[in-house]
This record gives sequence, structure tokens and C-alpha cells, in this order.
Amino acid sequence: MNVLDSQPSVLAAQPNMRTPLKHFSESSALRWATLFPVTYLLHIAEEYYCGAGFPQYMLKYYHVELTEARFLKLQLLGVIAMIVGQWLSANLRFPRTMLVILGSVVLTNGAIHLMRSVANARYEPGLITGVVLWIPLGLTTIYLSRAEMSSSRLIL
Repeated sequence: MNVLDSQPSVLAAQPNMRTPLKHFSESSALRWATLFPVTYLLHIAEEYYCGAGFPQYMLKYYHVELTEARFLKLQLLGVIAMIVGQWLSANLRFPRTMLVILGSVVLTNGAIHLMRSVANARYEPGLITGVVLWIPLGLTTIYLSRAEMSSSRLIL
């Protein structure tokens, strides 16, 4: 059972509703949802391996102690939460809302990496995947979802 199409009768019963991925096949919609955990793994890899690593970066510049083990545990928890959230949203019939939530989260994370890097004039681990993957993924997801959600609901 795939994340976006676990409730096909609900979507089929509402022919006037546009899904965020209306131009994509059902398998493409699943791939779209899969982009979030896949890009998250890439983001974790950049934060862990690039520069001195995100834990060392946080210690050096923000005096936040975060061991590599704790960093990896927290990131694993984030990946699991993302996957479980997608599964639950499909089963509880709010997959489009979950896509907007995830799009907002990755957009915000990418924007924070970008703003801190620009403000401090230095590379921050996570900057490249944040700018190249997450900002476009978040913006595109929200853009494709705008037709089926009110502006106030998208903002909230």
C-alpha cells in the first residue's frame, strides 16, 4: 500500500478535488512522497560528513554540545517520524496536508541553513542539500498544493 494512494475511494469519490500531483501517475505520487525521507538521508549525510560535521560546527560556533552518536540518534528519530507520519496521514486520510507539512519543514530547514551561512559568511553543514534539494522540494510541494487548500490553511 503506498502512502498517497492508500485511500483511492476517497479521492475517486471527489472528482473535482485536485491532488498536489494531479499530473503524475499513482506511482509518481508515491515517488514524490518518498523524496522527503530520501532527501533527508542525503541531508544527514552532508551534515555528518561535510566540514567538521554538524555536531562540531554547533559546538564551535554556538557552544552546543551534541555528540555524533546523539546527532545520529536524533536524525534517525526524525527519519522514522517522517515515514510514520506519511503512513499515518495516508491511513487517516490527510496525505495532502502531510505533504504540505513536510514541504514546510524542509523549506524552513533549508532557509535556516542558507540564512545562517549568509549572515555568518561561512559554510554550514547542511547548506548544500538545504539549498539544492530542500528549498526547491518545499516550494514545489506547497505550490502544487495551493489549488486544494485555502491560503489561510496553507499558512497555518
